[in-house]
Amino acid sequence: MILLIGGAFQGKTALALEKLNGSPTWILGEETAWQGEGQIVSHLERFIRREMEAGRDPKEEVKALLERSDPRVVIADEIGCGLVPIDPLNGLGGRKPDGSSAPGPGGGGGGAGTLRVPPGHQGGVAMKVLLLRHGETPGNRRRAYIGSTDEPLSPQGREQAQAVAVPPVERVYGSPMLRCRQTAEILFPGAEYHPVPDLRECDFGAFEGKSYEELKDDPAYRSWIDSGGEGEIPEGESAPAFRLRCTEAFASLVEDAVGRGLSSCAVVCHGGSIMAILAHYSGEGDFYRWQVKNAAGYFILWEESAWREEKRVKVLGPFPPVPK
Repeated sequence: MILLIGGAFQGKTALALEKLNGSPTWILGEETAWQGEGQIVSHLERFIRREMEAGRDPKEEVKALLERSDPRVVIADEIGCGLVPIDPLNGLGGRKPDGSSAPGPGGGGGGAGTLRVPPGHQGGVAMKVLLLRHGETPGNRRRAYIGSTDEPLSPQGREQAQAVAVPPVERVYGSPMLRCRQTAEILFPGAEYHPVPDLRECDFGAFEGKSYEELKDDPAYRSWIDSGGEGEIPEGESAPAFRLRCTEAFASLVEDAVGRGLSSCAVVCHGGSIMAILAHYSGEGDFYRWQVKNAAGYFILWEESAWREEKRVKVLGPFPPVPK
């Protein structure tokens, strides 16, 4: 087994695929299943952090994980880069504060089993991302709250998507919801669709499937509206939890795309998901500033320097572009 470590977004996965002739079958912390002959386990640092936050001993959990999966390559962000602390991880195959290799999960030293990505290695300098909302659904048409309900596109929604001309992209990500899959099939025919579970829309709980007219006399709904959408939704998802999972999902897919050396990708998701992503990463934090119509969205530019230093993306403009 080889442990591959380096800074975030240095293209470690791409390097492993290129140099080690393997392909990932499981990405830790994600539900995406990757098919291929080789086996690469990535994002070990996320698994470690999750175990530590749960109060468990990460050493024993990592040992059990590796014995169970028996990977050819294990990839982790540099120990001590701010993602996970150094001291509790000595002995897990990272690097000690003095820069020397810590013993690997099998008990041996890093030595030939530890491959460190050179600081100058880059997985990509910039990447253009097209964020798109799905086409209209029957619930959208009657202005109902449609979140966890897995509605298909309406006939009008299919027409909306068919009327849109999208630029070519190298990879298509998106929400697992049917309306997003159907939109992607129309916009990017023949392209493989890569679902990202946490990009799904907010669960509106007791408000799900109902319109303003149906809810306007409900005290719980009035309270939620008066809070600007920040209050609790009965039996539903809180605004902070929804926004956090969307922003973390976006960061995860960006890391995957950059690790593959992509210069472009598309993300087909929901209005609320797009609003959460751009309110967090654009530097313009007003959530409602980023409302978007069906089958429309935004062009954004991911640049390595801005992401590393400030976790920011640049919004290039609306999609489809507004005629001048």
